[in-house]
Amino acid sequence: MNFIDYYKILGVEVDASDETIKKSFRSLAKLYHPDSCLNKTKEEQEKSAKMLRLVYEAYDVLKDDIKRLEYDKKYYEHMRMEKSKTKANKESKQAQNISSLNKIRKAYQEVRKEEKEKSFPKRHNSFNKILDEEGITGNDFNIYLKRGLLHICAEAVYQFSKLEKIKEDTPIKYVLRNRNIIYASVACALVIGGTTTKKSTEQVEVAKYQTVTEVDKNTSDEVLLTRLYTVQSGDTLEGLANDCNTSVHMLKTLNNKYSDDLKVGEKLILRYKIALNDLKYYTYSVLFDKNISLAEFASMYNTNIDDLVTLNEEAIVNDNGVYAVLSDYLYVPKFITKEQLTEKKSYK
Repeated sequence: MNFIDYYKILGVEVDASDETIKKSFRSLAKLYHPDSCLNKTKEEQEKSAKMLRLVYEAYDVLKDDIKRLEYDKKYYEHMRMEKSKTKANKESKQAQNISSLNKIRKAYQEVRKEEKEKSFPKRHNSFNKILDEEGITGNDFNIYLKRGLLHICAEAVYQFSKLEKIKEDTPIKYVLRNRNIIYASVACALVIGGTTTKKSTEQVEVAKYQTVTEVDKNTSDEVLLTRLYTVQSGDTLEGLANDCNTSVHMLKTLNNKYSDDLKVGEKLILRYKIALNDLKYYTYSVLFDKNISLAEFASMYNTNIDDLVTLNEEAIVNDNGVYAVLSDYLYVPKFITKEQLTEKKSYK
């Protein structure tokens, strides 16, 4: 027999007083009473009658101290079992996710190994030897042009040859092997789809596209990185905001601060607004420690998982909150001041 949650039916907490239970019962009994349902449909009246029976049943048990005590034993046992089921389902789902991610990681490593063995330079060095043997050599511009076109054709043939399913391929491995072609096809489809408009709305659509471009232009060329920062002696909000390329007001809002005062040792969340062209000065590659979680790894570099995923889109896979790292090395943030950025750029 299915367990019935009488507390839920009466809309009261488990530790509700007798008075609260009685008050809720009277209110619900009036709500579901046949006299209150005269204007409802037959189906709605039947539902109300069913609810009224449950309300009376719940009140009959919870108003009596002995019956309620016996019911509470069953209630807590039911809650314990439901919690165990939820936990077991969650663990099962996590195990399935991890298994799936391990399969993806294994397939990715196999594909990457094959790609390294047949890397772009190796493929084209081999093709150069074939062209030399065929006598397509010389310093003439037409020869260079011919060799270039042959290289392009050879690369196209190589890429599209991968579309033919290899016997050992799994669906995951097949997709990973042809990921570049798939990405390119999707990109082309989006571009073609985005430029296809009706003549009657062509001017409106063009104007809308230009507006979106102008708005996005300020953000598409920038990356936001989070830094978990401990205030040092001499720090000011204005100075930190300058290094982050943001405003003092934004830092205050982000950290729920109402004044400009900073205390040494205080923890702050800083959001660095970094131009894409400058991102290389703010990041570097490190070996990922597979013995720790991605969250622990992120905290080692004073950042969070989301920013690590931003910096390593192809190396980190997220499946419903379960992360799998597909590479031995990850890019991590390296937060520098405006002065250090200027100095690094001057050495270029």
